[in-house]
Amino acid sequence: MSRPKAVAPIIEIGKVHCPMCTHTVEAEIEHYARHSVIRAGQKCPRCSASLAVGVILHIRQAA
Repeated sequence: MSRPKAVAPIIEIGKVHCPMCTHTVEAEIEHYARHSVIRAGQKCPRCSASLAVGVILHIRQAA
């Protein structure tokens, strides 16, 4: 059986909720085949907290 080739994630800018300062900030989001995650190492520009546990609120995509 052959394994499918790994596809590099698509990286876009989106709105993310910072859990520490409760503001919505922009961050880089990685899109994989079935899910999206916040790119590792991102920090909130307002409070410098890690966005690793932040929630993705809005992704810019055309209809």
